[in-house]
Amino acid sequence: MPVKYQVIFTKCDLVDATELARRVVITEEELTKRPRAMPNVVLVSSAYNAGIEKLRRIILNVAGRRVEEAPPPATEVTPPASTARQ
Repeated sequence: MPVKYQVIFTKCDLVDATELARRVVITEEELTKRPRAMPNVVLVSSAYNAGIEKLRRIILNVAGRRVEEAPPPATEVTPPASTARQ
């Protein structure tokens, strides 16, 4: 049985929002070439508590504990450009 995998970008608060968006687009384009990859990148920032709930739902779903609500789109977890740490 083929194993699916999920790409997760952590520490998203440390990258400029424009650069982060560019990296997500490039990565998601590459993921379309890989049949076992989940199609969307998950963005996480523990500094802003962003994406944590989405990641938790994904983990629970993979573990067989189905969560009714679908995870929000990846763009929802991007911190505002003015708050990105340099």
